[in-house]
This record gives sequence, structure tokens and C-alpha cells, in this order.
Amino acid sequence: QRLINASSKNTGVKDAFAMADNVLRQAVQGIADIIVKPGYINVDFADVRTVMSERGLAMMGIGEAADDNAAVDAVQKAINSPLLENQSIKGARGVLLNFTHASTLPIYQLSEASKIVHDMVDKEANIIFGDVIEDEMAESVRVTVIATGFDGLHGAETPEEAASVTQLRPYTPKPAPPKPAAEGVSFLRKGQAKKLVNAPQLPLEDLSEEVLDIPTFLRRQAD
Repeated sequence: QRLINASSKNTGVKDAFAMADNVLRQAVQGIADIIVKPGYINVDFADVRTVMSERGLAMMGIGEAADDNAAVDAVQKAINSPLLENQSIKGARGVLLNFTHASTLPIYQLSEASKIVHDMVDKEANIIFGDVIEDEMAESVRVTVIATGFDGLHGAETPEEAASVTQLRPYTPKPAPPKPAAEGVSFLRKGQAKKLVNAPQLPLEDLSEEVLDIPTFLRRQAD
């Protein structure tokens, strides 16, 4: 459907698919230029990884123009590709913007083109700027834009969602209930295994002086 919308009524099938292939080729070339080619303001794979670390969907656009306002026109083509449909860099929180041009390009064009991107993305966006000078470009300017971290896209987490982490309560074993105290007096006979022996207890009212004068072993025999 995107190819149909971007094509005219007279566009052939091969030409339509060539448009899609060209977009893919430009994307691969743009990433390769960023990673491989040294720039006057250099960007590399680490910068690409930094931008791509933002949550949410990512958008990449390539634009090239050769006129009196080449830098601005190239940026407009990069962010308004017909094959991207309704995708826009508006609200992006991570942006990599890389220009490739001849050394004769006026600096004000770079400033105007960069301002277009700056005004569209989030106010606190991390914008990484790169600039590659190639005199072979002559009057042409090529722009590569990578934007990520869009608001309102499926799969992006809000700060509240990211902060809601399930808290696990530490497991504390319950102490075992204390064993009931044994009634009576426990003692250990010599040469026998340890065991609990309950000695009979006499009521307090029976403990008269006469009873206390009787040896213990005789009282037990009498009982």
C-alpha cells in the first residue's frame, strides 16, 4: 500500500519495487557511512548504540539534495519519506543527525537544517550531531537521521511503568514454638542413657515438718 501511495499511476511494478530497494540501500549506506567514514565531527557505532538505547520504535531517514538550499531540502526529504507513511520524528528523545557534504557548504545551511530537527524532537532529547566532509559531493548534501524514543508508541514504557517493579518480601521462617516444660524434677542416673524422669510432687499442704524429716527415698517407698 505504501508503494502505491508513493507511486504514480504510470509507475511500473519493477520501478515501484526499485523505490523500496533504494530506501533500503540508502539506510544501509547511511549506517555504513556513520560507522566507517571518519568525520570532521565524528560519529561512530557507539553513538548509534546510544541513540538506539531509547525505548520504543525507531525511525531512519535518508535525504539528498543539490540546490541552493541543499541542506534544508535534504533534511526535509529524510524526515518526510513517503514510504514512512505517518511516521515522524516529532517527540523523539534520541536523535542522530549526520551530514555529508563538500567543504564549500555554507555553515548557515547546516544551522538551518539542524534547527528543523531540533524544533521537532523532544525538548530534552539527546541529539548527536555528525558532519562528514567529502569534496566529491560537489553541490550535493546527504543527511542521515536516526530517531528513537517516541512518545505514545506501543512498546514504549512510561516512567511510571518503568518504576513499578514488583517488590519481593524477604522470607523469615517462623520460630518453632517452645517445648512445654517437663513437670517434676529431672535427673540422670549414672551409667544410663539420658532420659527425662518425672519425680512425683507432693501438695504443699502435705509438706509438714514431720514429712520433711523423713528421708526422700523412704517417702517414695511409702508412696
